[in-house]
Amino acid sequence: NTAIDNPGHDCRQSLADSILEFIDSDTLCFRVTEPKELSDLQQTLWDPMVGWFEHRFHCIIPVTQTVHLDAMSSDLKSGLLRHLCSHNRWSLLGLKFATENLKSVILSLALTERRLSVDECVNYSRLEEEFAIAKWGRIPSAHDLELHALRSRVSAALLFYITNCENRQLSQKGDSFAKTLESVQ
Repeated sequence: NTAIDNPGHDCRQSLADSILEFIDSDTLCFRVTEPKELSDLQQTLWDPMVGWFEHRFHCIIPVTQTVHLDAMSSDLKSGLLRHLCSHNRWSLLGLKFATENLKSVILSLALTERRLSVDECVNYSRLEEEFAIAKWGRIPSAHDLELHALRSRVSAALLFYITNCENRQLSQKGDSFAKTLESVQ
């Protein structure tokens, strides 16, 4: 309904801008120094995705172990904006929903370009939380519900994105059925 009603009167440019805002606070850019096990996990899992993104978009992504992240280059932002604006409005809605839920442009684009699965993206975006759960324990009714709700939202976002951006041929149901009947007779 949001795509049809468009209550925010969003155009491709405004949707692309709202997605682009997340690059300055992308989850994969903020790392910890302690505990070492979590730091190692972030490096092992996130560095390949940052590397893929840098290669894909011909840029350098700053990574920090503080609360301050160096500004992203204007070249990166303009190139990413061009890429985002190449999508139609409905596809951008799906991408925006994925980005908002994953808190990461990098993960969302890796998802839509099929570099990672929904489960991998969700696990990467929740890495710190899952690390804490492994250490302190899981509260089934809370942690499991959050995990499954996030997977569901990201899956829906990806499905909406794919449905609205990929070229596909549609045939008339009646025509193909009639041709099938003729060939059987």
